[in-house]
Order: sequence, then C-alpha cells, then structure tokens
Amino acid sequence: MLLKTLSIAGFVSAAFAGTATTTNYYDGQLGACGCGTVFNSYVYTAAGSQALFGTGTWCGSGCGNCYVLTSTGVSPPGQGTGSAVGSSIIVAVTNLCPNAGNANWCPNIGGTNAYGYTAHFDINNASGNGGWSSLGWNNPIVNYQPIACPSPLPTLYANAATCECPMTNIAGASSAPTGPTTTGVTTSTSTTTKATSTSTTSGATQTHYGQCGGIGWT
Repeated sequence: MLLKTLSIAGFVSAAFAGTATTTNYYDGQLGACGCGTVFNSYVYTAAGSQALFGTGTWCGSGCGNCYVLTSTGVSPPGQGTGSAVGSSIIVAVTNLCPNAGNANWCPNIGGTNAYGYTAHFDINNASGNGGWSSLGWNNPIVNYQPIACPSPLPTLYANAATCECPMTNIAGASSAPTGPTTTGVTTSTSTTTKATSTSTTSGATQTHYGQCGGIGWT
C-alpha cells in the first residue's frame, strides 16, 4: 500500500511538534544512514537538519524516525511556490542535511536557518511509487509531527541488512490511511551539496554523505 500521501485525520493529534522549511534533492547516494532509496516505494525519505538527524554525521540517533509533514501552503519569500495548503506526506529520516555549506536552510542544533526555522527537511525526490512531480510541492513551509513508522518499515528496519546504520524507530503502526496527491504545482529541484567524511565502524571504513538543497537550488 502506498503511504506517501495521506489524510492525517484520525491518524495523529492536531498538535504539531514544530514548523520547518523544506527543499528537495536526489543524488543516488546511500546517505548518512546508509539506506539509499530502499524505503521510497513506501514513504518519502528526507535528509533532516542536525536536530532531526542527531549528533555527528553518520548513523545519527534520528535515523529511521518518521514524521507527517503538512504544508502551510507557502514557501519562504522568493524560495518557491509552496503547495496546496493542508496536503500531507509521511517522511522517514534517512540522511543528514549538514549546516556546513547549507546554513541558509539547515540550522545547527539550537540555531535557526536564514528563514527563522529550527528544523529543515530536504526531501528525496526519487520517483519511487507515486513520484515527486505528482506531489506538487515547491519548497513549502510545513508543520511536522513525529509518528510511529507505518508498515512495512518496522520489518525493514529490523533487518540489519537493509541499512548500514541501526534504524531507531522500529515500533511502527500496522497501517495508515491514504489520500489523494496534490497536482497542478510546478516543483523546483534543489542543487545537492555533499559533505563527505569517513567513519570506522566494526573495523570497516565507510564513506558517508550528508546532502541538502540549500546551495544554489533552481
């Protein structure tokens, strides 16, 4: 069942955890949780700003956490055309949007970005099942709410071979209601900025990536 778009009525509480900016990217890399696009057939995935990802640049404590993002309908001034107000998607955090090189969009923990927000989701626009272009999101500001990840993500998370990092949100809901996608809005694609470093885990040296659409997006 495709769970990328949904009606959130009866699924999460009306109270939101916060408000965040969004962009979108795609570069085909595994990302800073080591998952690639394995989940994109079920939910959207995103590079989260540091507070959403957790400390460090590899296997952050936020890897695997799921959120409902609900569009406010508007983008930061001059940064996009928003989307249909109230349209919602589920995203799982599978990557880092680092502040270094992306300060306009991706704040450090305890800081804000250039538009005054403490959190940012850089959404992976891999086509998956449903496609990014059909969603019609052009960098909207969103309200976000943490949720239990829907099936089959908990099963995938429990499989150690799915991602190179442990996925934290393994207690997921069995299902979630679906809803219509929004249409009629031309989306903009961000230009990826890649921060590369290495980490040694269990004797293996891994190259990992944190990327974000904060620099020179079009």
